[in-house]
Amino acid sequence: MKMAPIRLPPRPKKFSGRSQVVLVLFVSAVVVLTMYGAVFRQQLPDEVIPHASTTVETVGGASLVTPTPLLLSATMSPPIQSSRINGVILFLAGGRWDAYFHKECLPRLEKYFLRCHEKEYPVHIFHENMASAQQAAIAALIPSARAVDFENVAAVWKTLPRGVREDTLAEWMQTGLQRKFQGRGYRIMCRFWAGIVWRLPSLQRYDYYWRLDTDSILTGPPLVDPFVTMQQRQCDYGFNRLKGENPHVAVGLWETFQDWAKSTGSTNSQWFQSVKRFAVSPVNQQYWAPMYYNNFELGSMRLKRHKLYDDWFEFVDSKEPFGIFRHRWGDAPLHTLGVMAVIAAEKWHVCNFSKTDVGYRHAATKPGPIVEISCNSTTAAGS
Repeated sequence: MKMAPIRLPPRPKKFSGRSQVVLVLFVSAVVVLTMYGAVFRQQLPDEVIPHASTTVETVGGASLVTPTPLLLSATMSPPIQSSRINGVILFLAGGRWDAYFHKECLPRLEKYFLRCHEKEYPVHIFHENMASAQQAAIAALIPSARAVDFENVAAVWKTLPRGVREDTLAEWMQTGLQRKFQGRGYRIMCRFWAGIVWRLPSLQRYDYYWRLDTDSILTGPPLVDPFVTMQQRQCDYGFNRLKGENPHVAVGLWETFQDWAKSTGSTNSQWFQSVKRFAVSPVNQQYWAPMYYNNFELGSMRLKRHKLYDDWFEFVDSKEPFGIFRHRWGDAPLHTLGVMAVIAAEKWHVCNFSKTDVGYRHAATKPGPIVEISCNSTTAAGS
């Protein structure tokens, strides 16, 4: 088959020396702005906060249109030097992922993050009556941590909130679809992470936390230090993924949030309307149960200890329908509503950590080998 001849465009007229300089400067400026814009946009997909209103924030000389509250990329501007940050890495140990925690999770945390931030960050591990030998084995896996603290929270698993009896809970868990979902221990775990943990005196000394689950793994050295990023970007919450919860375990959750807001006279407040735009679809006016995945999350202690957040948890924990136990409300959608209420009320910022910023997987059955890295590289330093 014959191909048509390629017709070249006519040769452009020559520019004067001054015109060439102006043209080069103009093209360079366009390229730089385009690159910055691409970085911003790739970190801020439309689906991150689908139904929130938008604001324009000027960052690094470029206009950045972001959902409200302001959502920032973890890598959108060059890092600056910072003094030691008062952050802690949190785990709740125990259960079927214990072997994975020892074999995959902790060795990767040590190799890819802690070793490159020698003695900077402590690790705080909650547990139920963990043996001293197991505690020593865990501490030996993360020698670069500034400290490895263990806190026995077994008493939390022995108690139910006032108004919930053991026989009533057993009946709830055998009603309808609830038979398909997790049992007593899991529901108490949801209660623990939703609110109880943030009231513990042991965490009062810290400014930031990074929560990981025992089946959470780093896939490589982070491009950024998440704690430094939170401080530099002035973010009070950091997340990796946002999606909708299974509606069968979010029954009545939005109605309860509305009841709480009504009880405080806040249904006409700016923060409630902002959360409503975030949580209710404009298409069908239904609650879509958004949840920040909290097997990887960062936050400030002032957020989780904020009166608004604590009041929301107290309302859920002490009043009908006792949804954590009756409907198996997870801590993810629960704390998402509380986080967004505080963020909207205080006009604080949220950081979106992409998988490029911090490589991470949850419950990976084939995590692959742990590779050697150099902490002298920019990617390993993460600062």
